[in-house]
Amino acid sequence: MKKVGIVTIDSWNYGNKLQNYALQEVIKQLGYECETLKRTKLSRMQNIKMRMKRVSWYVFNTKGKKFDTFSKKIKWSKYYISQKYITNNIQKYYDFFVVGSDQVWNPNYDFVGNNEFLTFAPQNKRIAYAASFGVSEIPVNKRNEYMNSLKGMISISVREESGADIIYKYSGRKVPVVLDPTMLLSKEKWRGLSCKPKFKEAISKSTGEKIKITFKKKYILMYFLGEVKNINDELLSILNKNEEYEIINMFDLTTNRKPLAIGPAEFLWLIDNADMFITDSFHGCVFSIIFNTPFIAMERAVNAGGNMNSRFDTLLKTFDLEENRFASAKFNIENVKSMNFKRANSILEKEKVKSLDYLKQALASQ
Repeated sequence: MKKVGIVTIDSWNYGNKLQNYALQEVIKQLGYECETLKRTKLSRMQNIKMRMKRVSWYVFNTKGKKFDTFSKKIKWSKYYISQKYITNNIQKYYDFFVVGSDQVWNPNYDFVGNNEFLTFAPQNKRIAYAASFGVSEIPVNKRNEYMNSLKGMISISVREESGADIIYKYSGRKVPVVLDPTMLLSKEKWRGLSCKPKFKEAISKSTGEKIKITFKKKYILMYFLGEVKNINDELLSILNKNEEYEIINMFDLTTNRKPLAIGPAEFLWLIDNADMFITDSFHGCVFSIIFNTPFIAMERAVNAGGNMNSRFDTLLKTFDLEENRFASAKFNIENVKSMNFKRANSILEKEKVKSLDYLKQALASQ
C-alpha cells in the first residue's frame, strides 16, 4: 500500500484540526496509508514538561484536554518537519506528500517556508490539496520565492479563487479550486465525532456577568476569531427580541476565568445544534453548510496581515449563499433565519465529486 505524508498547520484551532482529520480520512478512503508529519521536535526536558501539562489538562478537564483527545484521531508520523529541523531522508519514507488544507501558504505566518512547498521531496511526490494563501496578494519581497517553489510541485489545487488567481498571475499556471477537505466527509460522519459540552454556566468575557447555559432553550452561537467590523449588539437584539434564545459565545470563560472546555468535538455539536450561528470563521461557515445550520458571516476588519475575507468570497459564491454575509446589500435577517439548504446541498454533492476526482488523479500520477 502506498504511503502519504500530510504537511499542515498544527494548532489549537478548530478548523485546522478538523481539516487535518478530514484530509487523512479521505486519503485513507482512496486506499492509501496516511500520516501527518509532526511539526515540532521536543527535547527531553520539553517532553517531560508536555507530559506534566497533559496531566493537568485531564485533571481539570480543560480545552487542552479536548484538543489532545481529538488529536489522537489523527495518525501522527514519527518523522518531523519544521523550519529548524527535518528528519534525514524523510522523502524515502513516503510515496507522496500532500500539503494542505488551511492557510499553509500564508506569507504573514513566520513558520511558512520552503517545507510548506515540499521542497525537501522530489517533484513527483509534491501535491497540494486545497492549499490557501489566506490573503489575496503576495508581498513583493516574497513573490519570487513563492513562485519558484510552486513551479516545483507536480500537482496543485487551492481552496480559494484568489489563490488560483495568484498562481496564474505570477506563473501562468492554471490550477483548480477545490473544496476544503472537511466538506468531503458526510454530516453523519461528523455527527459521529461530535460531543455535547458539559459546562452549565459561563462568565461573559465582555461584561464579566455570569451566564446560565442549560441547552434546554434554543440558542444562538457566536464565535469570532478576529476583530469584527459590524459588531453584533444590534443584530443580537433583533434576533433575540423576545429573549427566546440562550446566547453562547465560545470565547466566554469558565467561573475560574479559564477558556470554556470546547474542543473540536464540542465545536461540531454546538454548530450542529444551534438555531443560528454568527461567526467570522471560515470553518464555522463550512460546518454550518454541512449541518444546514442558519448562519451569518461577519466581515473581519482588515489589519496588518491583509484582507483575509477571500475565503468567504469563494465559499459563499460557490454555494450561492452570498446573502448570508452581513455586509451584503441583500442581507435579510428573516431570510437567514428561514434558510433552505436544498440548493447548497445539491451543489455540495457536485463539488465533492470534482474535488475527489482531483485528489484521485493527483495521487495516481505516478
